Amino acid sequence: CSGRRKRVLNRIPEGRRVLSEVIDSNYIELILAELNKIHKARFIWNDIKYGNIIIEQRSGKPYLIDFDWALHFPELGKKAFEILSGRDIEKFKACFGG
Repeated sequence: CSGRRKRVLNRIPEGRRVLSEVIDSNYIELILAELNKIHKARFIWNDIKYGNIIIEQRSGKPYLIDFDWALHFPELGKKAFEILSGRDIEKFKACFGG
């Protein structure tokens, strides 16, 4: 594991401990819906972490940010894209549960 990856993995348990104090399961579903929109456009985010989700103060709507690591696969076959997007989903589950 690279140093960056270790830091990210170490933050997940820390984040999970305080997550329920900040957002509920319905809100997690809103975030997942945003990730699914990205996947529907054939992008893999590749950088799912707490710091890459911001919450608009007035509406409370989540926004996914920081797409520097995102990749676009407009021509990739369905099965291959499902495998790649599945990695995003697994990381999401590690961070947010579900």
